[in-house]
Parts: sequence; C-alpha cells; structure tokens
Amino acid sequence: MEEKNVPILKTWLNYGLIAAVILIVLDLVFYVLDLPRESYIRFVAYLVFIGGIIWAAKSYRDIHSDGMISLGKSFSIGFMTGLFAAFFVALYTFIFLKYFDPSVITEAMEMAEDRMLDNPSLSDEQIDQALAMTKRFMNPLMMALMGFIWNIVIVAVISLIASIFIKKEDAPL
Repeated sequence: MEEKNVPILKTWLNYGLIAAVILIVLDLVFYVLDLPRESYIRFVAYLVFIGGIIWAAKSYRDIHSDGMISLGKSFSIGFMTGLFAAFFVALYTFIFLKYFDPSVITEAMEMAEDRMLDNPSLSDEQIDQALAMTKRFMNPLMMALMGFIWNIVIVAVISLIASIFIKKEDAPL
C-alpha cells in the first residue's frame, strides 16, 4: 500500500472543524428553542461526532490512501478529528458561558439544588456540602474543561469502534 504524501493534520482539522461547526450550530438551535439541557435530543450531538469521525477516516482511506487503511491509522484519524472538534466545542462552551449567557450556570445550580432537596435520604448538611462542591465546578472554565474531557472519552470509543469497520488492509500473500 503506497500512501500519498498528504498532511494528515489537514484531514483532522478540516473534518474536526466541520463537526465542531455543526455541533455549535446545533447547540445554538437547542438554545434558541429553549430545550432543557438534559434533553435526550441533545444526544443528537453524538451522532455528529460519529458522522465526523467516520467521514474523516473513510475520506482519508478512499482519497489519500488508495482504499487501504490500517486499524491504527483509522483510529488516529478518527480520534484526532474528534479531538479537534471537542477542542473547538469546549472553546465555544467557555465563551458562551462566560460572555453570552452566564445564567445557564445559575439555572444548572438551581436544578441541582432542586434535585438534592427532592431526595429525602439527604440531610441538610449533606445538601450544603454537595452544593458547595458543585459550585466549585460550576464556572465556565471548569464546565468547558469537563465537557472536553468527556468528549475525548466518547471520541476514543467511537473512533475505536468505527475503525474496526473502516479498516482495509492488504491481504497477506
């Protein structure tokens, strides 16, 4: 398998940026439609990650690698594509929560407090401790960072599974 000299970085960036733009537009649509943050429709975002990862690896395989790609290369292209998308989405999340609508954090804190108050097994002291801990993590930087880390884990799993189906290697003689 002769591989053409194509910068893989360009593939990662192009498809990662496309996936990130779709994810950001999707989030803005959900925001404008005032859908709850934990709504199941938000899992549509994972479909964008899946699509971007598969599209990047298949495109690289079919266009730049003569239809052949190893499991490792397919995984790395998918993972790095998802990593770039996750980075851009985390950057957007930070900017959105810090400058555009910080009230999202306040609403999330209120929802967390309501859930804790509805739990009869928690004492007032436990609720106060849990709220204090939650408040430490409810700021734009931490929320963007936690989202980034979560998305990296998801991207790794998606990339591994997708690579199993995308790989095409020369059969040994």
